[in-house]
Amino acid sequence: MRARLAVFGVLAAAVLASAAQAGAAGITAADRREVNSVVDRFVVAAVKRHHPLDAWSISTPTLRSGTTRHDWTHGNVPVYPYPAEGRSFHNWQVAWSRRNDLGINLTLQPIRRERRKLGAIAFGLELKRIHGRWLVDGFYPEATFAPAGSRPAVTSAPDFANRGGDVSPALLGGVWWLVVIGVLGLAPLMAIAAGVFFFVRNRRRSSGIPAERGVLPPLPSRIQERTTVGK
Repeated sequence: MRARLAVFGVLAAAVLASAAQAGAAGITAADRREVNSVVDRFVVAAVKRHHPLDAWSISTPTLRSGTTRHDWTHGNVPVYPYPAEGRSFHNWQVAWSRRNDLGINLTLQPIRRERRKLGAIAFGLELKRIHGRWLVDGFYPEATFAPAGSRPAVTSAPDFANRGGDVSPALLGGVWWLVVIGVLGLAPLMAIAAGVFFFVRNRRRSSGIPAERGVLPPLPSRIQERTTVGK
């Protein structure tokens, strides 16, 4: 009995948390139902490449730009392909919500026969409400996880951008921090050195000592008069 109550409590808490998140993000129940339908249809059609042209009508002109209906018919869709498990994908979380603009995070699991080769992938989606309809404006991988039975590992979005020999800024992070710390550490020494330099130069000027080697100080006025008369 206690076990059943505990399970019921967990489920109730999950439902309440989901409802609270939807309300806090400004997503109505009607919006969530429509987004669920669009996401289900888009993942099956475009991501899984099952009848990809079916995703054309629920995509924004921005996502379709540079492509044709012929391209989508033959699977040339500007979306990362992935053999996702299932046909219902309602486990998404709101990333941001603005008027007629919605960002969500969706984690997809691979189909069973691919789980030894592929891990789960966390995708980011952006949807726009155009003429009263929610349409997919962007669908991109944010992080990949190691396949089942492999050593746990996560590859995040910055890693996707570092290809072709580019060095990841994350790998250089420690080095750059050392450079920054070194520069900050030298700053006081440089300030002290500059202060000493100007102090010595001013003392030389006030005492008549030449600022540079090889340059004699001006003759006293009396000696200058004698020298002029002698000439």
